[in-house]
Amino acid sequence: MKGRVLVVDDDEAVRSAVADVLRNDGFDVALANDGDKALEAMQSGPPPALVLLDLMMPHVPGWQVLARMKAIGRLADIPVVVLTAFNTGPDLPPGCHVLHKPFEPELLVAQARALTSPAAAGGSVAKSAH
Repeated sequence: MKGRVLVVDDDEAVRSAVADVLRNDGFDVALANDGDKALEAMQSGPPPALVLLDLMMPHVPGWQVLARMKAIGRLADIPVVVLTAFNTGPDLPPGCHVLHKPFEPELLVAQARALTSPAAAGGSVAKSAH
């Protein structure tokens, strides 16, 4: 089994599709439908190897999740892939990667593999061309 990936999106169809793609590639997948649940999941056990995070969610949007992760020492260095249909601009913290919705499942898997591999530590920011 590959590393644990936390998928955070308020859209159940997106969460389910992303989880299916990652599970089919051997990842252990946890799900959260909002930012509060995501932060709880990250702090209640071993941190995930990767977080896939929607920015536009009610209650606690992805931007706030990112800020809170950076403020919590053991979560600060978890790689994050932002899954968004919107232009993210230059305001993402260092180390964040972006996949623009809709994206190809192969691109999602490649990004997850790259960011959870032992060589991924200290990787550069990669943006999808989609």
